[in-house]
Amino acid sequence: MAATLINSSREIVLHLYNSGAIKFAVRGQEFTLKSGAKSPAYFNMRSLNNNAKLREEASELMWHACQLDDYLKFDGVCGVPLGAIAYADVISLLHNVPLVLKRPFAKQHGVSKKLIDSDLPKGSNCLVVEDVVTSGSSVIETVIALRDAGYRVTHAVTFIDREQGGKEKLEKEYNVHLASVCTGSQVLDILFQYNKISAELKDYVQNYLSSNSKVAYKDTPDQSKRLTFGERALLATNPVAKKLFSIIAQKETNLIFSADVDDLETLLTLAKIVGPHICAIKTHINTFAMENFKLIAMHKLREIADQQNFLILEDSKFADIGNTVYKQYVHGYHIAEWADFVTAHAISGPGIIEALKKGTDDRDRGCLLIAQMSSKGNLASDQYTNGVIKIAEENKDFVVGFICRQKLSCEPSFVHITPGVKLAAGDGTLGQQYLTPEEVIRNRQSDVVIVGSGIYQADDPLAATITYKKAAIAAYDFN
Repeated sequence: MAATLINSSREIVLHLYNSGAIKFAVRGQEFTLKSGAKSPAYFNMRSLNNNAKLREEASELMWHACQLDDYLKFDGVCGVPLGAIAYADVISLLHNVPLVLKRPFAKQHGVSKKLIDSDLPKGSNCLVVEDVVTSGSSVIETVIALRDAGYRVTHAVTFIDREQGGKEKLEKEYNVHLASVCTGSQVLDILFQYNKISAELKDYVQNYLSSNSKVAYKDTPDQSKRLTFGERALLATNPVAKKLFSIIAQKETNLIFSADVDDLETLLTLAKIVGPHICAIKTHINTFAMENFKLIAMHKLREIADQQNFLILEDSKFADIGNTVYKQYVHGYHIAEWADFVTAHAISGPGIIEALKKGTDDRDRGCLLIAQMSSKGNLASDQYTNGVIKIAEENKDFVVGFICRQKLSCEPSFVHITPGVKLAAGDGTLGQQYLTPEEVIRNRQSDVVIVGSGIYQADDPLAATITYKKAAIAAYDFN
């Protein structure tokens, strides 16, 4: 049966090579794999997404590969997101096995906020499907999520096992048997047999695989290459977004300080202290009583911001009809005069954007749309979030980006800003849920963190600011 699998996989392997999905690099120009390791061989199954016939054949071969020893019964099948979901879906359809979905990130809104989406009863046995395995990190993440959700996982299957420790790690540490259609060595044999690679290249890659049979497991999920903030500044269409990206690049800080303080003098004092280490300061001006509000204090904050090169974000969370929002923005606290950008809900529709635009008086201003919230029980559903993204895409000239819990758009000119950040994750008071800079920036692919009490309640606000600054910028990978 194993020989039959190899013979059946030849057409797929040759297609992958001919389409450029299997690549080889010369010495000194190796590829960087998800595991973080360097390799002269790169296997990418995504080109099969454009060939339904071969994708179905690959899925069927994976199903048969995990049935080699005994006929195994699985209650569900789960593809590692995102690349392997297509193969799991085919297996589900062909063999009438319920599809279990693992989200890249847990939902922060809606009824279910879990990583795993399935109606299967607890204790069900799920097969995990992956396209290519090196260290096994992605499979491990999926296994852990399924088990945390109450499911059993005893087997996983992949089309290509690169023979670099993933199979052994899964079996030894997680008691999961990994089956494969073919190994990296067998891929090389097929390509050499059909004169696609030379004997010299085959030996070079084979020696690499043999001498790197244990690739260290990378604890954090892989992220595709990110643009630098400087590169994103060049792509930004809104002047505030362009300036924000430039400040982050120049000052090497993607930290916004949330100045949730009780008086204006404390606000100004803290701004001077933390200013050199932040890209913006976030104010809640409507928490100050009107009788205590002094416009001159906000003009002083504006001077400090200009001197220390950071922006001012006023978190008014505008949500009313256009005419009311215009008055709130222009009059009252005179927000349009001193704030570079503001936050707004999109619940009232795109008219709120037009109202804010009208109030700018030709100043460089912008808006962050609140797409997700960090509080427990919030009502920001998937449908609402998708509607927010649509409004943003239609108003790129004014919308800077999103207040969110994770990356929502692939548009590099949008900035993703996440509040509720502390060095230790957990629940705060009044329903607040805290995430770490590492979780927000690296794992959830957000761009900027907002930190409040972690700084202003610290014994040394400056030291705390520097700590958060370093943690957040270090988590932004663009290599």
